Amino acid sequence: MSAISTAVEDLKFGLSFAAQQYRNFAERIDYNNAARLVRALADERSSDSDALAYAARQAHLSPAQPTLDQRSAAQLLRMGTGEPDDAASAMYRVQRAENELGRMADQMASLVEAPILKETLTDIGHRIEHRKSDVREMRKQVRRDYGATGAIGTPDALGNSNVNGQTVDVWFGTNRVGDAARGFSGARAEATSYGICSVFVPSNRRVGSLGSGIVGRILHGDDRIKVLLIRGLTQLDFWARMHREMQSAAPSARSGLVFLHGYRTKFGDAARRTAQLKVDLGHTGPAAFFSWPSLGSEIGYSGDEAAIEGSELAIQQFLMEFAGRSGADAVHIIAHSMGNRGLLRAMNAIASAAAVSAPVRFGQIFLAAPDVDAQLFSNLAAVYGTIAKRTTLYVTDNDRAIGLSRRFHAYPRVGLTPPVVVVPGVDTVDASGVNLGMWGHGYVAEMRPVLADMFELISKGTPPQGRFGLKKVAAAGGVHWKFAR
Repeated sequence: MSAISTAVEDLKFGLSFAAQQYRNFAERIDYNNAARLVRALADERSSDSDALAYAARQAHLSPAQPTLDQRSAAQLLRMGTGEPDDAASAMYRVQRAENELGRMADQMASLVEAPILKETLTDIGHRIEHRKSDVREMRKQVRRDYGATGAIGTPDALGNSNVNGQTVDVWFGTNRVGDAARGFSGARAEATSYGICSVFVPSNRRVGSLGSGIVGRILHGDDRIKVLLIRGLTQLDFWARMHREMQSAAPSARSGLVFLHGYRTKFGDAARRTAQLKVDLGHTGPAAFFSWPSLGSEIGYSGDEAAIEGSELAIQQFLMEFAGRSGADAVHIIAHSMGNRGLLRAMNAIASAAAVSAPVRFGQIFLAAPDVDAQLFSNLAAVYGTIAKRTTLYVTDNDRAIGLSRRFHAYPRVGLTPPVVVVPGVDTVDASGVNLGMWGHGYVAEMRPVLADMFELISKGTPPQGRFGLKKVAAAGGVHWKFAR
């Protein structure tokens, strides 16, 4: 009878230990649906422990001491040591613990003879079995979000344990409808949501690439950049965490990088592109993106135009908060395509606000293939010279996407030459000679010479006459620069 008593005490201890660990997990993870489930499981396992203690007393089971302690219980339930960093890791640990507790309860139910004890153990086993499906579904939901393929650090995290690479965290603000648990849609929200995306960047990927197509993956292996996890944060926690990370970095790394995406871009695409830029530019400080509610569809151009216009205030506020609350010594911005429309208006608003309050200054600003009316840009772009250390405009004559926009609007666009738009305080660089992409629209993030030019600017702030590969062009519209072929 003593062996049964000890086994019951061990199961009681295991249930109580799991309940306490689940509560700890729920306090740390920022994935609302998972946190709610884990708290519910904690309450149930605590109740199961109390019910088992009551049944043992009613069955007149001899008193015994459990053989488990905190350390051995963690090993038995396969919960690991320390606290999980994210919801995916927490759900993986909870799933393993629930499996072990279920096996223990089923085993004990088959061994005891006292009816009340057998019935209680059977009920516990049934509750755990029922909840195991909830845990599995929640874990799948975490892994499924925006291409997520598993919990970081778990054996099946990438679906291929032979893939080498690095996991980077990118911060985000978004005025899309949704949350980190369900995902962010193409609808516009009234308020900005904040969080962090963990993104895996394979080492076999070529510089500038988000990953190969199906043929390339068959020939050379899967080199796609993948979002592993999205964690929502409160606004206060977001800036507090970023400030702590910034202050803990070396003085040379206390700069931020913000990516503002363009047309036809989903939330997950923006996260992957930000991670790619962070890695390929060798940026060691925090990298972030603001994701306005693009529909992510070729047929959504008009909707995207309305969305970026309606997002100007949210973009402005995010950039001002980043400059003022992140603790960064410099904030660099990369705006692509239609995202330049939101940035242009936001910068003018920021400059106006700074005129009557504390000044706000940014580091390097990169205007990549702007889908902006050329005349509007000429009228408003002088603000960049007053609010940034240096602003660089990249244009080409072979950007097919901007070409379509030009035909649609019937007026020149800044990102497509001719004409070459030159305004005071902005260095215009013609990348026609290195823009070799299929659509010629993503060259700033994809082409090595442009990435190298951006790296030089971020790391040293070198003016165009001092940067390798650029030659001066004196034209009627003003002096600009061009990548040498």
